[in-house]
Amino acid sequence: KQDRFRDALLARVPSIRDVVARLHAQEDHRLMVDDVLDGLELHFSAEESRRQLEMLIAWGRYAEAFAFDAQTGLLTPAR
Repeated sequence: KQDRFRDALLARVPSIRDVVARLHAQEDHRLMVDDVLDGLELHFSAEESRRQLEMLIAWGRYAEAFAFDAQTGLLTPAR
C-alpha cells in the first residue's frame, strides 16, 4: 500500500520529488525543513507555504519517502 502511494507521490507531486532528490544530492543526506519552506515561499504566501509544508511532511512520512525529526527540523531519507 505504501509503495504504491510513494510511487504515486513521486510521479505526481513535484514538491515531494524535489525533497527526495535534494536529500539524495546532499553529501550528508540531510535537509533542513526551513530550506524546504523557503522554497515554498517563492510560490505561496507564508500561511499557504506552512500548510503545504505540513502536508508534504505528512504525505512523505506516510509513504516512507523520507523521515522528519521535528526536534531538529531535519528531513532524512527513509530507513
